[in-house]
Formats: sequence, structure tokens, C-alpha cells
Amino acid sequence: MSSPKLSTHQSGFGGRGYADIFNVNEGRTLMSITTALGAEDKPGIRAWERQQIAAFAVTHVEEIAAKDVEVGYRYLQAVPRFLTPQKHDELDYEVDLWNSAEYALNEAAEAGTWIHNYIEDYWSDNFPESPAREDHYQMVEAFHIWEAQHEIEILSTERTVYGEGYAGTGDFTAVIDGVVTLGDAKTSRKVHSGHKSQLAAIGSAFTSAKEVPKGTPGAIKHKLQPKVAEEYGGQEFAWFVEEPLPDFQQYAVLQIRPGDTGKYGEWIESFCEMHVIPQAQIDAGWSQFKACRDLRLAQKMMKDAEKEAERG
Repeated sequence: MSSPKLSTHQSGFGGRGYADIFNVNEGRTLMSITTALGAEDKPGIRAWERQQIAAFAVTHVEEIAAKDVEVGYRYLQAVPRFLTPQKHDELDYEVDLWNSAEYALNEAAEAGTWIHNYIEDYWSDNFPESPAREDHYQMVEAFHIWEAQHEIEILSTERTVYGEGYAGTGDFTAVIDGVVTLGDAKTSRKVHSGHKSQLAAIGSAFTSAKEVPKGTPGAIKHKLQPKVAEEYGGQEFAWFVEEPLPDFQQYAVLQIRPGDTGKYGEWIESFCEMHVIPQAQIDAGWSQFKACRDLRLAQKMMKDAEKEAERG
């Protein structure tokens, strides 16, 4: 999935940000919703990192043993950072334990990106990429079976929204079986609390930016960040108008999964299912998001204050 055109890879908050083109937050670069939620402690990710460090250690024993104790210790600490997906791709996953785990993770991430792009193109009346792998075929088939069972009118896809101190991009808004729905497509095994917080933040935004053709009256011209421009074939500028968000009647996660083995070894067929999130959980998700956003803001205030003291 390409980066949103209004995004920037650096925000000052430890992750991606957005240009405040409508000056709803005094023109400052805003943290993204996902950057804000990144402040939340995630025990599952920490457990995964420990597992991967252990896997790397047992497959690189001689290399680590040749280092001084302190150097080897710091070397292992850095494993989650320096073994990027690009470096994993250069290894042979069939003979390397570390890369075997990473290969599976990267495959799942790629599948999620692929189906996101497919749905966005399909619902935007573009030509989606044809499936190339078995899991692609399974997800596409499951998606279209689900789609055929519902009346769907797409209102927007991949729309950037602006809220108080943050911005983000929603997957889709649509009228589904007569109900105005804010939706997010996920390929995870379950619907997590973070998904609900993400929906709550999008739904609580002030306004949204709709991309329009050059020359549209009242449109604001935006220069894409260099890395973002590369993703769009070198496109330098885009034009946007401000548009209010719909009055959402429900929030939902569209879960799409290829066939997979469950936690008890049972086979689970591919499926596409829409989970409507109860309003009480959306309200809780909004409180959770605001706490994460405020923590990021406080962290940046501290960082700026420390820099000022160093200069002083």
C-alpha cells in the first residue's frame, strides 16, 4: 500500500506524520494515528522480538562467540533493528532458522498489503492487480463472496482525516446494507483493541482531505515529500479540497484471511467477515487513543525541553 500523499516519513513524534494543509492545527506537522498508537505497550511484539533474538543467537553461535562479551551483548540487542526485511530477503529461509520465522512474517505482511491494494483499486474503479499466489486467490475469492451478499455503495477510500493533534487515513467509508459505515480492512488473526482505537480516532476527526484535479476551485496545492513522491512515480504535486466526514452510523473491521492453521492445529478455511464494533468499545478506543496521543505529545515536549537545556 502506497503512503498517503499528505504523509511525511518523519513527524518529530517517533514515526510517520502528515502535513496540516488546512491549518486545523496551526500548520504543524501532525503525528499519524498509527504513530500515536505506537506509544502503547505491546507485550506480544516484545515476546516476538525475544523469540527472534533467540533464534538468531542459536543460528549464529560462532559469530557471536568470537566477539567480546559486551560487544556480543549489544550486538544481540540490535538484532530487531538491523535485520530489516530487505536483509532477510537476501538469506536462504530454508536453511536459516531466523529467516524461516521472518519469511513467514514477511509473507503475511505482503499478503495484507496486497489485498489492501486490491480492494482499494477495485472500489476506486481502477484495475486491481491479478492474484499471483494461492493466498491472494483465496482472499480475493472470499472478499467477492462477502461483497455479493451485501448492498454496498462506496463513499470514499484511503481518505486522509484531521483531528486534534493528529491525522490519519481511513481505509473506506461506505453505505453497507443501508448503514453509513466507517471501515478498516485487516488480515490479522483477530480484531485487536488497537484496530478499534484507530477507527475511533478516524471517526472523531474534524475534517478530511479529498484529492481533486489541478485547477479545481478552492483546491490547495501540496508538494509531496520526496520519498512519498517516489511511490507515485515521481508525482511532485497534488491538490486537495476540504470535505466534512459523514455521520457514521457504525464502525467495522473487515477481516480477510487466507486458509490457515489455527492455534490448536485445526485448518481454518479462507474467509471475509465484517465485524461491527459496539459503540461502547469505540468510546473506550477513543479514550485509549487520546491517552496515546497525549503521551506522544508529552514525550516530544520533554525531548524539546532537553534540547533547549543543552543549547542553553
